[in-house]
Amino acid sequence: MKEVYLSNNFGFIAGVVMLYLQGEEFLEIVLKIFSSKWLLRAIFSIIARKQLSSDNLNFESVYLKDVNDPPSEVESILSQLIKRCAASGDQVFLCEVKEKDYDHETTTKAYKILSSIYENYREQCNFLKQLLNIQEGEMETLDTLISWMKDTQSIEYSVFVQLEHRLYSYKAAPNALTLDFPGKVHLDNLPVKLSELTKLKNISEDASNETVICLLCGEVVTKRFIHVASCCMNSCDYSFYFSPFNNKLMIDVTEKAKDVFSKVHVRNYMTI
Repeated sequence: MKEVYLSNNFGFIAGVVMLYLQGEEFLEIVLKIFSSKWLLRAIFSIIARKQLSSDNLNFESVYLKDVNDPPSEVESILSQLIKRCAASGDQVFLCEVKEKDYDHETTTKAYKILSSIYENYREQCNFLKQLLNIQEGEMETLDTLISWMKDTQSIEYSVFVQLEHRLYSYKAAPNALTLDFPGKVHLDNLPVKLSELTKLKNISEDASNETVICLLCGEVVTKRFIHVASCCMNSCDYSFYFSPFNNKLMIDVTEKAKDVFSKVHVRNYMTI
């Protein structure tokens, strides 16, 4: 079962269940391990998304209604975690990390995104415990999880340090920036006029009619078959594109089991 878990991209709760049912660890320990892994990867995703474009952190539609700014102590710890992840991901020294990557605005946005996702996991975990009649194991609050990261003797800190040095290789993995969040999907911002888009994306007039723009990551794509499996912000079997050649939105669906590729065109999108 462990091999199955390692070879598939399960979600947070599914991964917790798989490891817990092996019977080798208490649920509390499993939750600590998975929460720490998730926190590191989520922070890394937020940093990498911002480095691509600051628009990639416009997650207001998924914020919890009552989510607040982080307490000062938590903000301080989270800011340093963000800085360390940025250094590891870019393979630079801590002193070389740009301050804008871990400033107050970035840290506060990151905290609100993390809180909204994490609280959803906590609800799922509580439901799972009721369903399976599990009495032990409580999932920590996000503030507690972040606070444990400064304790060098904690499980959370140990997991963080172990994975921290692998971030550079993780950055190159397909779908590395995917965030599991319950809300609207945020697409790449497009200008109103098609002429502005071609200038913005540096698309020449003699570009192939196969040239499209991935609306999930913003990349200019010429081979959709390849991009659907490597898009840094997509872990699904579908992609959403805009074709400047046809001035249309396009939805591609790939059925991996049957290797079927279908394309759905949507009506004209932009003014000329």
